[in-house]
Amino acid sequence: MASKERDDQVRVFLWALPRSVSTAMTKCMSFVDDAQIWFEPYLYSYHNEKFRDPAFLQKFAASKKGSMMEKVMKEMKPVLEATPRGNRLDNDLFEFPWVKTQLENGDSEKKVIFVKDMAHVLNQRYEHLPIATSKFRHTFLIRDPHRMYPSFRKMMGVMLSEDEKETMDITKEDEFYDTEQIYKYTYDLWKYTKDNLDPDALIIDGTELTTHPEKLLPKYFEALGIPYKAEYLQWDGNPEILIQWKASF
Repeated sequence: MASKERDDQVRVFLWALPRSVSTAMTKCMSFVDDAQIWFEPYLYSYHNEKFRDPAFLQKFAASKKGSMMEKVMKEMKPVLEATPRGNRLDNDLFEFPWVKTQLENGDSEKKVIFVKDMAHVLNQRYEHLPIATSKFRHTFLIRDPHRMYPSFRKMMGVMLSEDEKETMDITKEDEFYDTEQIYKYTYDLWKYTKDNLDPDALIIDGTELTTHPEKLLPKYFEALGIPYKAEYLQWDGNPEILIQWKASF
C-alpha cells in the first residue's frame, strides 16, 4: 500500500536529454529544504536489463569499448568501495517495476521528491511510470541537438583511441542506447505525460538555463510550488551531498 503523502508534498520528474546540465540541476535541487533526490533510477534499471541479456553481453564483450570498460571498472572498484555509501542502494534492486513501486510509495516525511532521469531509457514503456494518483509533475530539460550530440559523442568515446573517436558515428555505434531516437523518445514521453499525467508539463532549455539561471530558476520553482531562495544560484562544489541521493554506484 502506498504511503500517505503530505498535503504540501511536491513530486517532480526532471526528464533530461544527455549533456543538458541535468546533473548540475539535480545538485541545485539537493539544497531545497527537506528534499529527497532520486538519481536516474530508470537508467540503472535499463543498464541492468542490458547486462542481464546474454546476447548483449556477448556482443559488448567482443567490442573494444567492452574490453576497455572492464579494465576501467576494475580500476574503479577500490575507489567505489572506499566511498561512503550514504543513501546509495544495491544496484541489483533496480528494475523497472521496483522503481515504479518506490516512487509511488514515496517518503511521506519529505516536502519534495525530485527524480532526475532520461526519457530515452523508458523506450515508450510508460506502464512503468508512477500512476497518475501519485501526483508527479513532469518537467523536461532539453538541448539543441547540434550541441547535445557532439558532447554526447565525446563522453561516450572517452574510452576509445583518438582514431576511433574520429570515425565514431554516435547515432549508429552506441551499444547501450538507440541514440538516433533520443529526441523522438523524449518528445513521445512529453506528449504522453501531457495527455495522461500532467497537462502542464514544463520544458526548459539547458542552454538558456545556464545562461540565465537567475531568471529561469525562480520561474521553475514557482511553477512547481516550491519556495525559491536566491542561495540556490550559488552552492559549494563539495560532492558530499551526492551520497545523500537515492542512487546506485
